[in-house]
Amino acid sequence: MIELVATQGYEATTVRELSATAGVSTRTLYERFGGPEGSKQQCFLTTFDALVDGAVGRIAASRVGERDWREHLHDAFTAFAQELARDPNGSRMVLVEALGAGPAGLQRMEQLSAQFEAMVSSCLAQAPGGPAVSPLMVKGIVAGVMRVSRVRLMRDHPEELPGLADELLEWALS
Repeated sequence: MIELVATQGYEATTVRELSATAGVSTRTLYERFGGPEGSKQQCFLTTFDALVDGAVGRIAASRVGERDWREHLHDAFTAFAQELARDPNGSRMVLVEALGAGPAGLQRMEQLSAQFEAMVSSCLAQAPGGPAVSPLMVKGIVAGVMRVSRVRLMRDHPEELPGLADELLEWALS
């Protein structure tokens, strides 16, 4: 799924191409992913979930240890940017192509944003004496980071993202 979506986009990818690329019959793909109507989308969503679960685990692991809230937030922003740059095709699938996967793809993107919002909110809540940050403000921070990330991915410049992590963090903290 990642390979095909990277080269031709979600919309242009067919079940026949998916099965050929995976080296399985179309019937096997239908059996595994829910029949002719939903197999392409279900395969996409399963791949999306696997990519996100792996990235979230690696980002969460970057925040382990005795550090203050700002260092944890810095580590999370840096790990997020590095994840996007590490696998640009998978990242493009998650942050760009999911928009073409219908309501279920959009719902997955919203869930991803909610996970990122919870992490940012958790870090900001630990700031000593800092002002409370409203959920809407956190949503805006995450939306801004996602937008910058999406644009870099769409312009084929994911390698720029790790270099922007500090600037994005400073923007978020401002």
